[in-house]
Amino acid sequence: MKTDKTLIGILALLLIWQLISFLKIFSPIFFASPIEVVKEGVLMLQQISFYLDIFYTLYRVIISIIIAMIIGIPLGLLLGYFSKVYLYVGEIIDFFRSVPPIV
Repeated sequence: MKTDKTLIGILALLLIWQLISFLKIFSPIFFASPIEVVKEGVLMLQQISFYLDIFYTLYRVIISIIIAMIIGIPLGLLLGYFSKVYLYVGEIIDFFRSVPPIV
């Protein structure tokens, strides 16, 4: 029963999407039809550059996490062990803690 409602919701969304793109309410450059999106997606999956882009993105993310760990773990241990060091840099850390992590 729940699966049927989910399927109906997805089909309704695709139908509305197709209708909006057919009526050209928005420019096709910015709002392509679901059929065009699937066609382009299949073409992208056939190109090696798509997989290379994914690889390089994952590589950058993993390297960034490793660098953050190399800096963050010793710094955290240092600040936890020496409370005077935390007194000097605590305000700076609190400032960066208020910055949203998505940034």
